[in-house]
Amino acid sequence: VRGIRLNSNDKVINVLSVNENDIIASIAEKGYGKVTEANKYRLQKRGGKGVINIKVKEKTGNVVRAIKVSTADNIILINSTGISITFPVNEIRKTGRAASGVRLMRLNPGAVIVDAQTITKYQPQQAAAEQAA
Repeated sequence: VRGIRLNSNDKVINVLSVNENDIIASIAEKGYGKVTEANKYRLQKRGGKGVINIKVKEKTGNVVRAIKVSTADNIILINSTGISITFPVNEIRKTGRAASGVRLMRLNPGAVIVDAQTITKYQPQQAAAEQAA
């Protein structure tokens, strides 16, 4: 079964299972990124061409990660020289589906973002409930 029809220079970077109220963070290799509500992406049938997730430009570079986040999460970005930065998701301006995003990390010449992950904030109430169960 074909999930998506790709152009020759395209590749799948991630597969997410989302609800319409979820938020997706998209991170590009040159330090740009954005957060977009999942309901901004129209549904596609199998074998479709997909929809634009981020406007890839020379200044943004290619997308390296798309992750489901919440406004309570932090994101950690790691670049090719081993430098990382962590910041709250709620500091990233929500944008439309086809926007280029905003600069999340300044990079030295030649460095690129190699990965991004969410860090869920520790919730003492949640931990207490899990211990009681």
